[in-house]
Amino acid sequence: MCSTSKNLTSESKPSLFDFPWKHHAIPLYQQTQLKHNKATNTDMKKLTTLLTAIALVVCSHSFAQDRPLHEIYSMMMFNFTRYVQWPTASGNEFVIGVVGNKEVFNTLNTWYAGKPKGSQTFVIKLFKSAAEVTDCAVVFL
Repeated sequence: MCSTSKNLTSESKPSLFDFPWKHHAIPLYQQTQLKHNKATNTDMKKLTTLLTAIALVVCSHSFAQDRPLHEIYSMMMFNFTRYVQWPTASGNEFVIGVVGNKEVFNTLNTWYAGKPKGSQTFVIKLFKSAAEVTDCAVVFL
């Protein structure tokens, strides 16, 4: 029994080649690599974000130049009527009045006149001045 206890105590003692820094050398290297990888990942994320933002700005600028302003205004007017909750309809027509801008009137009339809006239909009217405007749900000045 004494020999067995001697073996157990000799196994629990550190060997001559078990230096205190031996256990810390690998984790320190790994920590350095992890810090380097995190910095590289952060830099890549910043670069990716920057490139995406530049691409969006360039694309949005080129798309904005494809359409004339009167078409953009017409689409805005139509979308405005779609996303606003209107009171219950009193007639069969949903009238959009346009004051003084013939291009917007022509575009709205071509694209949306006669199309349904719930139980009503779109009617586009052109007015020469704001004093002439009567019975319109929306007016473009």
